[in-house]
Amino acid sequence: LVEERLPADECAALAAIPRGTGAFRTPERMRRGESASVILAISREANSDAPARAIAGAEGREGRFAPAVGRYIEAKLLAEPGLKVEPDPATPELQDLFAGSEGLWRWTITAEQKGEHQLTLRTRVMTKRPDGSFAPKGQAFSDTRRIAVEVEGVDSLVDGTTEANRAFDALTDSSDGLAKLVGALTALVVAIGGLWLAIRRFGKGSKPDDGADGA
Repeated sequence: LVEERLPADECAALAAIPRGTGAFRTPERMRRGESASVILAISREANSDAPARAIAGAEGREGRFAPAVGRYIEAKLLAEPGLKVEPDPATPELQDLFAGSEGLWRWTITAEQKGEHQLTLRTRVMTKRPDGSFAPKGQAFSDTRRIAVEVEGVDSLVDGTTEANRAFDALTDSSDGLAKLVGALTALVVAIGGLWLAIRRFGKGSKPDDGADGA
């Protein structure tokens, strides 16, 4: 194994690809248009509490894992359509764990579409070639979370109206026969139900508190 000219103990640690400790936090629910932070910490030491302490102040659900570790670790956050991921420039994807006690990564995710969306964290050990480039070593670790994106207030009302209009347009175009007509009717009923719920929720949210004008 050739990465760099390192002390014997560091070379042995890299060759064995030991397991370290990782901890990360992700939101469980978001509103459309909202942004939130995802934070990850990885230590070279097994069963270490340091990563959990490093992310203790962050919001969201915590996850712990035992990733393969080496001198260089690459961490990526991958999102399916509906979520936008922006890495923090201060925490690059590729980090040198021998430069400190643990590596720290941060991303900002923005909810763009309503529904449940997958967010996947992937980490892997990287080796440094003599020419300075990097290559993956061993199997990558990945963990997938599902984040529910919701709409509230006026946005919920607008979404319900849009779905009802779309279903009504499909209903009026019955050129594809009875099957399309039945499907359009079903979609219209569902859309109207969603619109009714949205109106109720919006009405409750805008109702003044009892006694607000009283003495």
